[in-house]
Amino acid sequence: MAYDIKSFSKLGGLYKLLKIDHPDKPDETTLKAVRDVLIKACAESRNMPRTLECRLETEGAKKYRKMSIAVRDMMIEQWAAV
Repeated sequence: MAYDIKSFSKLGGLYKLLKIDHPDKPDETTLKAVRDVLIKACAESRNMPRTLECRLETEGAKKYRKMSIAVRDMMIEQWAAV
């Protein structure tokens, strides 16, 4: 469970976590960077399944969700055997 944005990102809940120096007054460079990331995220999401599975395939998820991924795999195996 994540209680802050960095933890949420590590668990695969975000496409990308951006470091914004002045979020209340972003400059043009910051706005362009955010727009570029949003455009890329939207484009990539259109080519992905419409499920939450992708959050388990991120690098952060592979590191921080190892056990929940293992449990899911075991449950899938057990259900397939029934």
